Amino acid sequence: MRDHDFSATERHEPSKPLTRFEDGTLFFLLIIALGVIGIAIYLFIPKVQHFTYDPGTGKAYRQWTYGTVDVVDPDS
Repeated sequence: MRDHDFSATERHEPSKPLTRFEDGTLFFLLIIALGVIGIAIYLFIPKVQHFTYDPGTGKAYRQWTYGTVDVVDPDS
């Protein structure tokens, strides 16, 4: 029976350094992943969809992306 040594302290040979191609590929994958994450964050930030002003009451109404309506009193 073989003895498998799974010790975390055993010294292993260091891994080989990356080639320029592998390094460049990982860099562009990182840039693409950051772009996708940035777009996803931008899409989930609430934005004002609709803005109306009621001259009778002097109040402004903001409707956000997810349906929340804020009443804004311009005097305060």
